[in-house]
Amino acid sequence: MEKESKNYYEVLELPLSATHDDIRSAYHRAKNAYTGDSIALYSLMTKEDCNKQLELVEEAYSILGHPPKRNEYDKVRGFNTNSFNNMNRSQNSYHLSPATLREVSQNQEAAMNGNFQNSKSNEEEILKERESFGSMKTEMQISQLSAKSRFALNYTKDPAYEQEIENIAVFNGETLKKIREYKAVSLERLAEMTRVSKTHLKNIEEENKDKLPANAYIRGFVFQYAKCLKLNPETVANSYMTYFKKTYNIK
Repeated sequence: MEKESKNYYEVLELPLSATHDDIRSAYHRAKNAYTGDSIALYSLMTKEDCNKQLELVEEAYSILGHPPKRNEYDKVRGFNTNSFNNMNRSQNSYHLSPATLREVSQNQEAAMNGNFQNSKSNEEEILKERESFGSMKTEMQISQLSAKSRFALNYTKDPAYEQEIENIAVFNGETLKKIREYKAVSLERLAEMTRVSKTHLKNIEEENKDKLPANAYIRGFVFQYAKCLKLNPETVANSYMTYFKKTYNIK
């Protein structure tokens, strides 16, 4: 099965030397990519596809997020077999960053002050709610402006090439790269916009069949790629997948 052969480090997009905090951050990042209001949900990936990926993410974290299990997994897979490095990494894995410790401390402090907060007067509670609402409203406005800026495309339009794009019959990796560069979007920025790793985006452009994930994910990533470049995402995703399967004889 795919789960059994899957490299858990690749699932969470981590190096073998990742610390416990790295793993924790990657886990939350991966979960956000397939749940909630993530742009990944705008893709053609079905709910079932997202759920399967989430199961794999959870499975990877259940192993890599638990130092003893991680060390055993590494030994079985032949990763970091040097016992001294494994021992040091295991010890470091238990060491939480100052930010993580601060988060735990804040949560504990909030719990300890729970009774005090509940005893406040109604007037104080009302004032607090109003302030909170005002703050939330401001944050939402800032978030909306940030989103607009994040997905804005600033480039000099070439009417002739714009028309050429409209008439493209087959979208392959080379075509996508040409359009991306024309619209002045680097791979790094596109990765940030789509929340798809730069490696996957590069492999899509270079059509690296052996380095790409399952077809369902390729389709979803191409959909996101096209959407962020203000192309018709469904048309582009369908065209790329048809070309990709036919060219590389993939069923």
